[in-house]
Parts: sequence; structure tokens; C-alpha cells
Amino acid sequence: ILMKAHVKAILSAVEKYNVSTIIVDRFGDEDISTDIIGNVTLRIINPSSDVKHPVVSAAAAISHFIYLRELEELGTEYRQKLPKGTGDDVVSAAKSFIKSYGLENLFKVSKVNFRLTGSLL
Repeated sequence: ILMKAHVKAILSAVEKYNVSTIIVDRFGDEDISTDIIGNVTLRIINPSSDVKHPVVSAAAAISHFIYLRELEELGTEYRQKLPKGTGDDVVSAAKSFIKSYGLENLFKVSKVNFRLTGSLL
């Protein structure tokens, strides 16, 4: 699922901004390659885990900031602290959230982990 989301974002950038080179941090077992992207003329740089490209590091920092900001805004909207992670505090918050807003709304405020979600049902 994560790979498909990355490919979709890459192809969208290629189409919208005429991108010719992408730098993709390795996030799973498989690097993004032209085999996965398809017939798109694109230079793909997969830095090794030892050598982070500054652009990849900057993107990670920005995305983490946005994640934390959005999590706080959702907590304000639903008047409930939404902790990050998968610890006991997250399980307690999720159970409380489901009681107040229903399971269907949990999917609007959380990254759903199959094992964790299964324990809530």
C-alpha cells in the first residue's frame, strides 16, 4: 500500500511539474525503480541508508512537522488528545475516541494498524 501511494505521488509530480529526477528514501524491502514506475522517463535516486540526501532529510523533517501539527488540530477538533505510537496510552485514547465518536470516525484521525485495530474490536 505504501509503495502504491509513493508511485501515485511520483507519477502525479511527473505529470504536474514535469519532474525528471526524484530522490526517494528507502522505506521498505524494495526500492522504487523504473520497473515499478512503468514507462516514465525519470532518473530515480535511492540513497543508501548510510548516506541521506539533504533533500530527503528536509522532506522527512517537514512531513514530521506537518504530521504533528495535523495530529494536534484533529485533537482540538475532536476535543481529545490523540497520542502517537502504539502504546497503552494510544489504546486507551482509541477506546475513548470510539465511545465518543464511533469506530468509523477513528479512521479519520488515525493511521490504522491492523493488530492494534483488531484489539479494539
